[in-house]
Amino acid sequence: MKTTTFSTSRTANPLRKNKVKGTVNGFTLLEVIIGGAIMATVMVAVARISITGMASSGQQASRSRIEAAINNNIQELQRINHLLTYESIESEGEEELETACSDPANYLTTKLENDAPSFPPDDIDTATREIIKLEDSSSIPPSGIAVVTYEFEGPETSITTEKRVLEFYPNFQALCGLN
Repeated sequence: MKTTTFSTSRTANPLRKNKVKGTVNGFTLLEVIIGGAIMATVMVAVARISITGMASSGQQASRSRIEAAINNNIQELQRINHLLTYESIESEGEEELETACSDPANYLTTKLENDAPSFPPDDIDTATREIIKLEDSSSIPPSGIAVVTYEFEGPETSITTEKRVLEFYPNFQALCGLN
């Protein structure tokens, strides 16, 4: 009986000649240059996407900070208007109630200007807030609304000035003249 032994330990030689006569495994200089060019192009594209993403992330953080400050301020103004009820004004005295009911929009505008927290916060220098009264001259007694306008410069280069406009109807106005 004849035994055959196979050797599995073969050294991997990258320059080992193929079975086809005269060819060697590996890349030619031209293939290496083309591969490098393709890799460089892909790396430049990835770098551009990364830079754009980082810039956009910074602008988004700035926008979020501005929007959060405006939303917080809006909630505070809504709270002031909500707490400004007929009963709360009446508890301050008859003269205060008469002042409020004679011109509700002006009274609300004054309260919003005096009681609202300052705006903008110190870390946001591109935003402003304006509170005005819009008069409805056709109604008796005079009525109106308080209009609050927020204006700010968008952090994106494609957006210049943005506005947020809110209208507040005096919460207590419906009961004026009924009691």
